[in-house]
Amino acid sequence: MSPELQGGSVRHPNSYVDPHGTVFVEDGRYFRAIHRGSGAFVRSLLDAPSVRAMIGTKIVGTVVTDRKLADTDLVLEHRTIPTTSYCYEWAPPMLKDAALLHVDIGEELVGDGFALQDAYPWNVLFDGPDPVFVDFTSIIPEERDLFWIAYSQFASFFLYPLYLTSHGFGDAVRGLLHDYITGISPEQFVRLLPNSALIRRPGLFLKFVLPYLLSRGGGSPKKGTGAASLAAKFAPGKEMRREFFRSLRRTVTAIDVERRKTAWADYHRDLERFLQPSGFTAKEHNLAGIVERLKPASVVDIGCNQGGYSIIAERRGARVVAFDSDESAVSHLYRYASKHHLRILPLMVDVANPSPSCGHRAAQFSPSFERCASDMAFALAIVHHLAITQRQSFDRIAEAFSDYGRKYLLTEFVPPGDEKVRMITSTTRRDLSWYTMENFLDSLKRRYAHLETFPSFPDGRILILCSR
Repeated sequence: MSPELQGGSVRHPNSYVDPHGTVFVEDGRYFRAIHRGSGAFVRSLLDAPSVRAMIGTKIVGTVVTDRKLADTDLVLEHRTIPTTSYCYEWAPPMLKDAALLHVDIGEELVGDGFALQDAYPWNVLFDGPDPVFVDFTSIIPEERDLFWIAYSQFASFFLYPLYLTSHGFGDAVRGLLHDYITGISPEQFVRLLPNSALIRRPGLFLKFVLPYLLSRGGGSPKKGTGAASLAAKFAPGKEMRREFFRSLRRTVTAIDVERRKTAWADYHRDLERFLQPSGFTAKEHNLAGIVERLKPASVVDIGCNQGGYSIIAERRGARVVAFDSDESAVSHLYRYASKHHLRILPLMVDVANPSPSCGHRAAQFSPSFERCASDMAFALAIVHHLAITQRQSFDRIAEAFSDYGRKYLLTEFVPPGDEKVRMITSTTRRDLSWYTMENFLDSLKRRYAHLETFPSFPDGRILILCSR
């Protein structure tokens, strides 16, 4: 029975399956009401050495509160992760790290006789570049006859997507992952997997393709079949279970999802420049000064490209969400932020076609512009692309930007004579006489009370600070 929530509490839209608890939100804080009869088990989890060691690192910070609700044994509070992101917004190395997080937790739980009943990417949130497992009551007693009950789900949501991504299907994978129930089915995986993959990795045929072909005559394999079901023939000990997860870790680690490594050295050298104010251009100097003056707690960098402006904001105290539609750039920014412990969450989002509201009744998963909205939005070196290449009016552009900046918007006008504008207009015969600074400012004024301009870089470009 679900708990009777108090006024002001809202049940989380993803909390509808768990037999042990219900997640609810109250004033931005996340609580989990443990249903009557499940309290003793949940307390045993909290006391288990493996779980205690992971809470606050791999598993979201969790404490027992003194709150009392009807039909509950206890109420937990989880640390709030600032921004919710979904697996169809993750760059490939993020999906890979989320997979490895599941494997790490699975191996750790073996020591205390527990296991994860789900291998579900929606159970992971990224706190900046750090993956955190948030579904505490997904931990259950291990199944004696299975290495891992969630292995089939792990294949559908992690192994199949990662293998396909390694062969250049990243965009298709993110589209298929909108299916939050099935993920990528064995049939889809076998159909999409190129023959070259089977030549390069013959083991894929034996591990995935052959079992699928054999199952076609008798229906889909049942949950727990495949590699994890070998344990059904015997009762594996702890060391065998640990070796199962070690082997799975080796499998995931070997999947190469970042294929453009030749650009890494130059990319990292480019980003290092944004840590050195002495070398700032006028644009970077003014941006840094604006952030230092206004002190936004959070910034969203729309069309972040490599992420240099995100780094400037993060180094001046802001928590940053940075998004772009370029898979390589977002992947590299994620690795850089992770290596340097920057509070930057890089995502695959297109401002002109953002992640929509979807799931149950098209409301279970909220749109990106709601989840990524911040105190300040950056929209730099992007207006000309939206206006000219994507044929968006200034009103539509200003409207899209205003969804993300709760207090401020820092954007940039690139004039018609700019080299980049001349490049993208060289093959068009459309009338662009409307593409003027004055018209852009008029559209911004309809949504912001105050506008202030600053020089940018190269000369001729103008930064525009908009305040509510």
